[in-house]
Amino acid sequence: MGVRGRPRKVYESIFPPEIDWARIMTDLRVRGITPYQVAQYIGSSVCAAQNWERGGEPGYAYGVAVLELHAVSVSVTTTIYRESIGEVAG
Repeated sequence: MGVRGRPRKVYESIFPPEIDWARIMTDLRVRGITPYQVAQYIGSSVCAAQNWERGGEPGYAYGVAVLELHAVSVSVTTTIYRESIGEVAG
């Protein structure tokens, strides 16, 4: 037990795993989304988006926006792929 009877926090919940921003940005580029488009979508500078592509780390709000864009792009690409091979009932 921790301070005042509170359970101790698990290490992973205090320090989440690092996000590989270069990989996230590469995934977006592979899906046809350039750093310029990322910057326009989330309201950052193009230089910042290019920095993330090289492994820089965005601030919290920009990071959340990039992850949301990545999640949507992966979902849409996966759905299109599944439809093209006939896996999605339609």
